[in-house]
Amino acid sequence: MSEIGKICILSDWMHGLPDEGIHNLARNLLDQWGRSYAVRAVRIGADLSVNRLFLDRKLRETLREIGPDLIVYISASSAKVSALFRAKVLKIYSRRSRVFVIATQPVHHGRIGRRLAALLAPDGIFVQSPRSAEELRHLRCPVYFLPGGVDTSRFVPVDEARKSDLRKKHKVDEGACIVLHVGHINRGRNVRVLERVAGLRDVQAMLVGSTSTPHDEDLARQLIRAGVRVIREFVPRIEEIYQLADAYIFPVVSEDSAIGVPLSVLEAMACNLPIITTPFGGLPGMFPKGDGFVYFDDENDLPALIDDARRLRTCSTRRMVEPYDWKNVASGAMEMIQSRKSSR
Repeated sequence: MSEIGKICILSDWMHGLPDEGIHNLARNLLDQWGRSYAVRAVRIGADLSVNRLFLDRKLRETLREIGPDLIVYISASSAKVSALFRAKVLKIYSRRSRVFVIATQPVHHGRIGRRLAALLAPDGIFVQSPRSAEELRHLRCPVYFLPGGVDTSRFVPVDEARKSDLRKKHKVDEGACIVLHVGHINRGRNVRVLERVAGLRDVQAMLVGSTSTPHDEDLARQLIRAGVRVIREFVPRIEEIYQLADAYIFPVVSEDSAIGVPLSVLEAMACNLPIITTPFGGLPGMFPKGDGFVYFDDENDLPALIDDARRLRTCSTRRMVEPYDWKNVASGAMEMIQSRKSSR
C-alpha cells in the first residue's frame, strides 16, 4: 500500500467562529498536517449540505475528486452508531482510503448497538478519555488516545506589567483575584459554581462564553446578578483574557458537556495559570496533581483551593502542558495512523 500523501479532514464543526473545542481540534490538525501533506477540508454544512446519513452524490464526487489516502472524520456525535455508519459510507465512497474517526466524548452502545458498531468499525478510532476507550473496546478496530493540543507560541505567560495593561484594556479590576472559566454558558457545564466563587472576598469570577452554541440567557443573567463578569461576544484574542487572570477553574462534571481533553484547560496552562478542575475526561491521565494543578470533587473545597492558588509562589503548569503543543499532538496522531497502516 502506498504512503499517505493526501488527507481529507471531514467534520460538521469547521464553520463559524473558532471558539469551540471540536472546531479547534479540526482546524489545528488541518494546519499541522497541511505542512507535510496535501490536506483538504470538507466542512459539512458549509462546503456541502448533505443528509444525516451522508448518502449524497456530491459528497461521493468530492471524495473521488480529492482521492485521499486518509479520511479523518470528526463528528459532533462522537462514535455513536450513526457516526460509525457515516464513516462506513465514507469508506464506500473512497475505497482506497483509510478512515479514522475522532470521538471527543464517551458513548454507550446498547446490546444491539454494540453489534452494529462492530460491523461498522472504521480503520481506527481516536478517543480522549479512558471511559471512551472502555466503552469502545468491543469494536473490531484499534482505539487510540488523542490528547488535545495548544498553541504554545500564542498562549504564553506575561509579566505583571503586561497583566496590568491587559486588565485596563479589558476593564477588569486590577486589585482583584481573577478566577476564569471559558466555555459554553449552559447548566450542563456546572458553571453555577462561579456564583460561589464570585462571593469570595477580593475575588472576581469571570466567564467567557463560547459563541458556537446558544447561551442560556436565564443562566447568564443569574450569574451576572451574583457578581460574575460574563462575556458573551466572541473574543478574537482570547489569550489576553487568560493572561490577565490569576487562576483557571474547570467545574464541568457531565462528560457530554465538553470534549474529553478540554482545550481551555490546556490554553490556561500554557499561560502558566494555576488550574482548579474536576477530574474530567482525559485530564487525570495527562496531568498529576501538583505544581499549580489541583483536582476537586466537592465545590465546598473551592474557597480553600482558590486561596491556595492566590498564595502559590511557583506554578509550573506551562511546563506540564508543553509536550502537548499542536505540532506534537498532530505528529503523534499521524505516527499511530501510520503504524496501523503498516500493520495491514
